[in-house]
Amino acid sequence: MQQVQQQTAAADSLQRQVESLRVQVTNARNSALSATGRGAALQAQIQQLEQVDGGVAVDGQGVQVVLDDAPTSGNPASDGTGVILDTDLQRAVNGLFQAGAEAVAINGQRLTSQTAIREAGGAILVDYRPLSPPYTIGAIGPDAMGSAFLNGDTGQLLVTEHQLYGLRFTVNDHQRLTLPSAADLVVHYAKPMDQP
Repeated sequence: MQQVQQQTAAADSLQRQVESLRVQVTNARNSALSATGRGAALQAQIQQLEQVDGGVAVDGQGVQVVLDDAPTSGNPASDGTGVILDTDLQRAVNGLFQAGAEAVAINGQRLTSQTAIREAGGAILVDYRPLSPPYTIGAIGPDAMGSAFLNGDTGQLLVTEHQLYGLRFTVNDHQRLTLPSAADLVVHYAKPMDQP
């Protein structure tokens, strides 16, 4: 356990360095692009796309969904009942997107189109980062997103699991949520701009 904590602390330190370097790169890019009219137009387009792809932190009104294991004496059932699984988080995230979410994060890990939510060795990983319950899912989106989520198939399934297995589940509307930028954005391809 101590080794896991040390490695997590090291990863967190490296992530802070990544964030600092990302700010420097963004400032240099913005400075270079603002030199021409065409560059300024591209800069505006980049800033708009970064909000959608997780490249920058976003804030706005939204919903916070909290999922947690059922209270037990420390002996969860071997069949997984009473325990939040990766599939529960996947369903909740997909249900929020169906309800209109524009940006989502789980326990502070911003999701992108390439995010993996999976289980490995009994732990739930979001982009290879282990998370611990309770799982807090923040989603920014329209006014009615919370009720649309609750009344949708995913919300009704979670209500049923709460009633049957004791899984803890809450949905709260928030006037202001802030979601961080994604930790690891990978550029898969790029091409140089045509010269003006």
